[in-house]
Amino acid sequence: MHHDRSEVRAVVASPRRLMRIALSNLLRAQGIGSVREAAGYTEAIIAADADRAQLVVVDLELSTEHGAEFLHELRATGGNPRVLALHRGVAPGESGRDRGILLLDPDAAPTELASAVQTLCAGLGAHRLPCLTPRQLEVLALVARGYSNDEIRRELVISLPTVKQHVRDIFARLGAKTRLEAVNRARASGVVV
Repeated sequence: MHHDRSEVRAVVASPRRLMRIALSNLLRAQGIGSVREAAGYTEAIIAADADRAQLVVVDLELSTEHGAEFLHELRATGGNPRVLALHRGVAPGESGRDRGILLLDPDAAPTELASAVQTLCAGLGAHRLPCLTPRQLEVLALVARGYSNDEIRRELVISLPTVKQHVRDIFARLGAKTRLEAVNRARASGVVV
């Protein structure tokens, strides 16, 4: 049994109204049931604490000088939320997963953002999957759709050795020996539908 995403409480924090609306819509499209918006750090911390938020998506463009302090305060709120922090110049797959924080460039593709949300939500489930990078989630989703390595390479515009490395890494993280086993474990945890 995996965590029902409709029960997940989330907060979206950004000074930009359009960004808040877009992120809120993306979370709702991912099946997140409760999404509250905040325009600033203080409002986000208050909302996360009051709602016992489990997931917070924050635009660190709010203030780069106080970003680390804000993330620490946010993680200390009642729900001890997982955090997706949008910040320019982040390397693909960079994260603070040990602290429940995943970093993503705000110019990332919508599929990367959706994958990051799935990764963080999977961490809320009863059957936790080890964190997969957004790219690994993209590869896993294509594996689940029956794509061959060569088809994945063409779809994601990456080299065949890179696809093979991603598949090996996915197997290792999921403790799977076959594609079917990896997909089944991911589906059981609600990561891949």
